[in-house]
Amino acid sequence: METTEDLIIRKMNHDDYGVVAKWLSTEEVLEFYGDVNSLFSLEKVKKKYGPRVAGEIPITPYIVELGNIPIGFMQKYQLSEEKKVEYNYSINYQIYGID
Repeated sequence: METTEDLIIRKMNHDDYGVVAKWLSTEEVLEFYGDVNSLFSLEKVKKKYGPRVAGEIPITPYIVELGNIPIGFMQKYQLSEEKKVEYNYSINYQIYGID
């Protein structure tokens, strides 16, 4: 599939809570992440992602857009020393995970 629209990855902001709540409340997502009987309300999303958006915790959320339309979510975080040891990385390395 070829397109002339731009694909961008940008930091999530406070205006994105609504679309993230919608995404997190789909059956496909709740099946693997959450409880199908407990949708993600706007308040629940703000509580979880607000500190991340504000930079208060070391997990940075991003929104993926195609032609200015949000199509995906991703986040990055620094691996803990325990995870570095588990994966046989040097604890001196700066290693990030993305999901």
